[in-house]
Amino acid sequence: MTHDRHIWNAGELLARAAAGLKKAELALRREQAVRGLDALSEIELHPLLASGLREHALGVLREQPYPGVAPGRRKRAERSRCDLVLLPSPGLKLRDPVEELIKAEAQASTLFAHVEPAPAPGTISSREAYWLEVKCVGQHTYTHGVPGPNRSYSSEIIHAHAEDLAKLAQEASIERGGLLVVLFTEGPEIATHDLAIALGKAADKGLPLRSPESAGFEILDRIGNTWCELSLIEISPVR
Repeated sequence: MTHDRHIWNAGELLARAAAGLKKAELALRREQAVRGLDALSEIELHPLLASGLREHALGVLREQPYPGVAPGRRKRAERSRCDLVLLPSPGLKLRDPVEELIKAEAQASTLFAHVEPAPAPGTISSREAYWLEVKCVGQHTYTHGVPGPNRSYSSEIIHAHAEDLAKLAQEASIERGGLLVVLFTEGPEIATHDLAIALGKAADKGLPLRSPESAGFEILDRIGNTWCELSLIEISPVR
C-alpha cells in the first residue's frame, strides 16, 4: 500500500495544528478560566494539537517508538518515542520495523523461511507517515504554581530546536517530519525574533533544515503572555 506523500504540506499541517490550539483558547475565554493555554504542560497540548489535525481527516498517533532498529534488541519501552505521528487517514495503522524484524527472524527457522511476509492490510510504513516532535516554551510560566518570567527561557528555546531536530534527522526510515515549537510570548515581535535566533543556532550545528512555517494568534493575558506562535521546522533526513 502506497500513499501520496504530497498530503504532507507543512503550511497546511501548521494551520490545522494552530486551529486546534486556537479553538481551545476560545473555549477557555468563554469559560472565563483563570488559567490559559500557557498554563498547560507540553503533554497537555498534544491532544489539542491532535484534535486540530484529526478534524482534517488525518490519523494521529501519540508516543510512537522511532523506527530505527534499537541496538541489542532493546525492549520497546526503552526506545525513543515521537510525540505525534500523522497518518494519511484515520483508519490506518503504523508498522513497526523492529517488530517486523523479530517476526522475520522467528520465521527464518520455519518452513516459510523463503516466503517474504506481506504487510498487514490497512498498515503503512514509517516512510509514509509524518513524524512530529512538539516542544512548548513560555516567556512567562508557572513555577511551583506561581506565575512569572521564565528564567530558563533562552536556553529552553535553543535546546528545544537542537535536540529534537537532530533526533529526527538521524532516522533513515523517516522521509517526512519536523519539530513543532509552541511559543508563548509577550507579543509576536518577540516570538519572531527569538525563534529566528534559535533556528540559526540549530542550523549552525549542520542540521539539514527546511525553511520554517509560522502561524500565531492572540491569547488572553493571564500571566504576561499575549501571543501564541507556532513554528514548524521540517528536516531532510541524513542518509
